[in-house]
This record gives sequence, C-alpha cells and structure tokens, in this order.
Amino acid sequence: QVESGSAMALPAGPEGQPQGGGDTGSTKPSVSASGPEIPASACAACGVNPPRYRCPQCLLRTCSAACVQKHKQLGLCKEGDANPAQTGKEEACDTEEASSSASEDEPLCVPCQICRDKEAKYRCPSCEVRTCSAPCVAAHKASSGCTGVRDRTEFVPRKEYGDRQLYSDYELLMDTDRQLEKCERLRSDLDGKLQLNNWWRLERRYVLQQMCVARKTSVVLCPPGIERGIKNASQFNARSSLINWRVDWEFVACNEEFVDLRLSERTILGAAVKRFIDNSWMRGPVAHKIQPYVDAGAENLVVVMARHAAPKNAQDYHHLDLTKSIRSNLAGKTVVEYPTLIVLLPGDKERYPAVQRKQKRKVVSLKKALELVPEAIPKPMVPRDQSTSGAPNLDDVKLESESESDSGPPPEMSSVGAAGRAFRAGPAGRGRGTAVPAWVD
Repeated sequence: QVESGSAMALPAGPEGQPQGGGDTGSTKPSVSASGPEIPASACAACGVNPPRYRCPQCLLRTCSAACVQKHKQLGLCKEGDANPAQTGKEEACDTEEASSSASEDEPLCVPCQICRDKEAKYRCPSCEVRTCSAPCVAAHKASSGCTGVRDRTEFVPRKEYGDRQLYSDYELLMDTDRQLEKCERLRSDLDGKLQLNNWWRLERRYVLQQMCVARKTSVVLCPPGIERGIKNASQFNARSSLINWRVDWEFVACNEEFVDLRLSERTILGAAVKRFIDNSWMRGPVAHKIQPYVDAGAENLVVVMARHAAPKNAQDYHHLDLTKSIRSNLAGKTVVEYPTLIVLLPGDKERYPAVQRKQKRKVVSLKKALELVPEAIPKPMVPRDQSTSGAPNLDDVKLESESESDSGPPPEMSSVGAAGRAFRAGPAGRGRGTAVPAWVD
C-alpha cells in the first residue's frame, strides 16, 4: 500500500518490483492478499471513503468504526501480532515521524522500583524513582522522605540545559509574578479587615479611653491588628453620655460563652445575668445550654472578673456585686479592651480567690508626728572627744559678722578648741543664715 508522504514496503512481484508499479508516488490500486485491489487513498476495508484511522497493529487505514471491525473479520489484522514499537505511538498521524518507534536506549518495560512486580507507570518529579501505583508512591515517600516536588532552582550545567529547563524557568518566573499579585490583593484585603487606616475607629477608641478615665476605670487598648482590639465594639454614646460595652459572658460550668455587643453601663449586673436564666436574652433562648445555672437560681450565682497583670501562678479575681450597675462594678479596675465576666455556681466560688485589697497608709505631717511621738525629736550630737555627757550650752554659739569673716578667723575659734568648729552664718555677701552650734562635728 502506497500513501502520500510515506511509503511502505509492498510484496515484490515476479520481476522484483513492488506490486502496483515502481512509482511510489502513484495512486495505482494495490493488490491485497484477501481481496481485490483497493486504491491507496481509500479505506482498506470498504475501498470507497478516504481513510481516517490507522490500526496500531497492522497499520492499515480505515474510515469508520464499522470498517475497523470489518477489517478484523476479514483477517487483515491478527490480534496478538501487535508491533510493540508502534503500539500507542500512532494516533491519527499523517507522517512517518509520529509512528516512529521508541528509543532503543530506554527499555520498553521498566519494573517498579518499590514492589519489583509490576511495570512502572509513574516517575517521581523530585528523585525520578519509578513506581506503579499510589501505594508504591506513598511507600516511596515514607521510606525516603521525598516530598515529590521537583526542585526548580537546582543547578543545571550549560551542556544539559535544553527546552525542558527553559520551560521550567519560565514557569518559575510566572509563579513568582502570580505570588506577588496575590500578596498585593491580600494586603489590600487585610488592611480593610484590620482597619489599620480607619481614623474614625481610632478616634472612637481614644474617646472611649478618656470617658473610662472619668469613670475611674482603666482601659488598656491593644495595638492595631490584635484580634481582641478588632472584636471590641464598645463605644461612647455622646447623646446619652453613656458607654455601651461589649461584654463576654463565660459560663465555665457548662463551657458556654455568650457575647453582648451593646450593653449599657447603667444595666444592673444581676438583671443582666437573669436574662440568660429567664430566656429573655435578645439574641435567643440559651437556658437549655446552662441548665445547672438555671437550677441554682440567678440570685445565687457569683460573677467575677480576672485581675489584670496578675501572675499566672497567683491569679486572683474581682468579685462583683450583683446589686450594682456595670459602671460601679468596673470603677477602680483595669479592663483590656472590654470586660470578660465569669459566671460561677455557688460551689465554685472557692476556686476563684478574691483580690486582697491593700490598706491605705495615712499621710501625717511632720509637725503632727512630732507632737504624737516626742521620742522622734532628734537629740544633739555629742563631740567625739568630749568625756562628759550632756549637750553643751547653746549660749556659747555666736554668729559671725561679715566684718569679722573678712578680717580673719573669729576669736571664738580659740575658745571652742577641741569641742568643734565654728561655722559661718552663710556665704559671704548674702547676709542671711542660721546659727550652727560649735559643738557639731
């Protein structure tokens, strides 16, 4: 059979020439061993329609699925006589290069390097180990620690650099560009989520802190981007002059947590807890989740708040008063962004020690202290070389005049002698000072 662009060896005739003529480019009908002559440009089974498919075993061309079955029934193709060099290599190709055999350097059947029983189907991109199935791939990764990801930045000698390495480098650059674009998008989304540049929010937090200072409550504001600061919805209402707190309620006995986003500071703490017990909370009924607290009763519950900056090994708690408002309970305490209140059963009160309040020391003036404690009046010092006890006579103390200080040492210096030194009333030229006893050493 002779086709345009490719030629096949046909059976030799009586004179040693291929049947159908010696011209390989002619379209003369060829002689088939099983039937009449069929044109080379026609289907090998019907001989009418142009061929569209090629049999991977006998390389005959057919036009349809019916002709494929027909050419098998006519005995033109024998099953089992497949050409291993052509099987899987010829899929509707019109040139001889597409139907060429595999390279002789590589074996056609490579056994799996893990189980050694089946033919390998896969190759690891990282270490190029051949495997046959998913279990063998998993066993290879578990034994060798291979990640299965090819290192695209490994060094390749210039002699080995080809189209494959060029395409790999191109893909690496494209992936890097995509990652940069992704980071830009994530940055813009993160700025909106963290509200780093929201000046209105920053001003609102500053006003909240100032209003808490006026109520004797210290509020610690977290830096921008911290999750607790993002969740804080507390704000000061200028119309009502009230603070609406975000309050987290922790029912530790039932492992439940509820959140109030806008709770007025005028709300009585006991009434706020009773909402959960009576199923009157605005966000839905929750009494079935905290049944032990319902059985204990709202008036018998204990509400505490952890003391800020307390050591972990000695954590203590502020025990709050259920009959007072939230504003009164938070006065004199430190809150990080918003209060987190812990609701306890009556029997759990001992597990949360109360804060021990330090007694305030009274400030007493020095004059009053001297009146209350006469022993606190300082006694005059005795000269070191004075053998007799008792204080010297203060009448011996004299003040120097400026004229005497300018003329020379005072005459009292000789009379004092070993009892001490005479001190001047003050710096020269100032004219004021206090008399200092001569017996002071």
